[in-house]
Amino acid sequence: MSKIRTIFNVDSLPLTSNVCMQDLREIGAFPSVNPRISVAHVSMSPGNISLNHKHESFSEVYVVLNGMGILTTGGKRYCMTSGSYIVIPPGTPHFFQNPETSNSVLEHLVISSPPFCSNDVIVLGMDVSSIDDVGPHYLDFPPVTARDRATVYPMISGFVRENLGFSIAFGFLTPGKKSVSHYHKNLFEAYYVLNGSGNVFLKNVGDNINANFPIAGGTIVLIPPYSVHSLSAENSDTALEVLCISTPAYSDDDFFEC
Repeated sequence: MSKIRTIFNVDSLPLTSNVCMQDLREIGAFPSVNPRISVAHVSMSPGNISLNHKHESFSEVYVVLNGMGILTTGGKRYCMTSGSYIVIPPGTPHFFQNPETSNSVLEHLVISSPPFCSNDVIVLGMDVSSIDDVGPHYLDFPPVTARDRATVYPMISGFVRENLGFSIAFGFLTPGKKSVSHYHKNLFEAYYVLNGSGNVFLKNVGDNINANFPIAGGTIVLIPPYSVHSLSAENSDTALEVLCISTPAYSDDDFFEC
């Protein structure tokens, strides 16, 4: 049974050097033993552009948290704004830019499956010929009420998430609401708080401790298997909005209410 309990703010993580010279912070590989995915937080100032590159050994999912950027991949140009996401298969050239005309930082998560490998960054020359402008993915699936009573928007299809080995969902609690305490036996989850404030209840099964922690925008909560957890917006005037990353892909069969 895991005894990991980790709650921290993304700004507390050290910057990691990278070929694109971006403000990149590695949230980590999940789970720590035999990792299936890795997650990085990237900030790009106006005018910043990454190198055109590809990876042969892993897929990536870009999820925009704040701002607006132009992602060019596979011969298509996507205008990406907050809440949009895209899956980039292995071998697909791509680069991301925050336009000079932007007045805000472009903030996004990069989720890699299998985990990111620095030796598999193949830098390519820029080629913007014959590129089509198309729309990105947003919350493409209708909202559902999750087993923990939160409202959830799944973000990638079942077929894709099974192949990637993880799932992503956008969830929120309206002011005054609290989700049901539960745990998973096989699932490793990471919560990234997008907006609002509240509390997370997090403790290992069998522990008898005060386990309520305040959370707000930028808070990251890592939840290993057998960790009892729930979210609360009971004392908040605004909705608590959270991005949830699960590996392996979430299944109701691995939900155990407390």
